[in-house]
Amino acid sequence: MIALTQEKREELAKFAKATLNSLNGIEPEDPNQYDDCLSEYTQKCMEIAIASLTAESKTVRLFGDYGEGELCWIECDPSEEGAQKMYPAPPVPEVNTSNELTALLRAIELFQAIQANDRWNESGKLDDAYGELSEAAIKAAPLIKRLNGSGE
Repeated sequence: MIALTQEKREELAKFAKATLNSLNGIEPEDPNQYDDCLSEYTQKCMEIAIASLTAESKTVRLFGDYGEGELCWIECDPSEEGAQKMYPAPPVPEVNTSNELTALLRAIELFQAIQANDRWNESGKLDDAYGELSEAAIKAAPLIKRLNGSGE
């Protein structure tokens, strides 16, 4: 699975569309627009294409209809009546890192403050700063794991 932010997804989609247009003889307004990231974007688009083409489907059947478009599906045997193939998740989910990134930046800021002011401990402020640092680091952990490629 390849997780992308909305911005990166949009950039790659724009790149892919421009590339397809170019392959079909429609030249872009700015032919040098992607020169700096051509290799990176081409590789990422290929990874996404492979993930999409090799994604495993599940066999499911409708379990219940809760109205307003809310359907419940359960995994089943392919021979069951009403069974159909479905992909449980997109191969390229969108991630929102804004809250986690804010927490990570706050953790860095607190860590730098603690390093610069190790004499705070006399007044108890150091203990408070360590507590805040710990909270910020816990909130930022999912982002750090994704950036390291180790998932949630």
